[in-house]
Amino acid sequence: MSENEMAVAQADSKRARQRIAHDYLKQASKIESQLDKIVERIRSLRAMSTRITPVLSDMPKAGYVGNARFEDIINRITDEENELHDEMKRLLDKKDEISLLIKKVTKEIYQSVLEYHYIDFLPWETVAEKMNVSTGHVYRLRREALEAFANVMKR
Repeated sequence: MSENEMAVAQADSKRARQRIAHDYLKQASKIESQLDKIVERIRSLRAMSTRITPVLSDMPKAGYVGNARFEDIINRITDEENELHDEMKRLLDKKDEISLLIKKVTKEIYQSVLEYHYIDFLPWETVAEKMNVSTGHVYRLRREALEAFANVMKR
């Protein structure tokens, strides 16, 4: 049982279960922010790698054999990029996990509310417009959807 599942199981009030579900779902926006940073870092590394050029000379240099320094720099950039890709995969897997849990909520209207806000990052007013309901109604749906999501997390 994961830490979140245990917290939901132990939460005695409806409000506490909703808060735990909300906090779990908010991870998606944090993941999106982290992914943006990774993509920017990869762009930066690739730009850096295009600025590195080997020095070709027939004169021997002390401490370096051929283009060893150039190769070391490229290898370090490649290693860091590979680590960033691994981290990106881990984050995308987590976001997929969140989406799959939302899909397990039985009512489609609850799924829509959760996906619009927590996956598509739409403000509640925009969610209400997309669903053709009042903002007050979308807040009620949100509470019900979070409760339904908390029940999915318990399973």
